[in-house]
Amino acid sequence: MKRIIFICMTAVMLLGTIAFGAQEENVIQINEGTSRDEVHKIIGEAESVSVEGYREVYTLENGKSAVMYYRDDMFDFGFIVVGR
Repeated sequence: MKRIIFICMTAVMLLGTIAFGAQEENVIQINEGTSRDEVHKIIGEAESVSVEGYREVYTLENGKSAVMYYRDDMFDFGFIVVGR
């Protein structure tokens, strides 16, 4: 019984990780001037936000990270970190 529960929990964790990661293709299609709300609709909520709120970091499905910068709640620029 413990083995079945472990297998189920592992499957749920893996599926959860995949479901929450943004796709790189969606990130690179976001244009300057896109509202923060629209970015969140496209790629989901950020994993972390700077204290000032101008920078957000997103974990992508492929393990990379997207760093997005905002000015007045509008996307200004960003980049994808290939390795950490």
